[in-house]
Amino acid sequence: MTTTDPCKKFACKLQQCLKDNVYQPSRCEEVLEEIRQCCIKHSAISIVCDGIDTSKPGKHRNRIFIMRVQHTKFVVQRLENVKRKRSIALAVISGSAIILSSFYWFAQTPPIPKTKRLKMEAVKKAKERFRKYPIIIAQCHESGAKYAACVLAKSDLRKGDCESEFKEFKACLMKAAAKNNTKL
Repeated sequence: MTTTDPCKKFACKLQQCLKDNVYQPSRCEEVLEEIRQCCIKHSAISIVCDGIDTSKPGKHRNRIFIMRVQHTKFVVQRLENVKRKRSIALAVISGSAIILSSFYWFAQTPPIPKTKRLKMEAVKKAKERFRKYPIIIAQCHESGAKYAACVLAKSDLRKGDCESEFKEFKACLMKAAAKNNTKL
């Protein structure tokens, strides 16, 4: 769209409305009607009006709005300087596509992926930690039994009841975990 396009401001307003309303055209009916009215007056000189049917009010109701993201190839300037270009355009899909906004280009450094080796090490450590849990609980079975008996003995359990038994059980679990070189 050129800057002299008389309907550009309505297209920008529609783009913002759709963005604010999660691309639900039913919430932007007023703006769509403003575009239709503008296109009735300026259809010959406005790029925005290409493909918009101005003969009937509400003809735009069957349009679907989407955000289209296009990825291009990686641009490598140096080995340590890898950037990715993306273009974002708002499009209206109804028979023929109408581009309501110009393309915005920007460079973005890609996220550094974790290697498979690091992921496998994390999984291995987690499995080892889970294998030690039964051993830790078995070492603290006495304090765990005291805490369970306290909880089961109370018919109306309130906050603070059995707190000393819980603290004893928790301290035992922490000691046992430290002794087994793991954490809870």
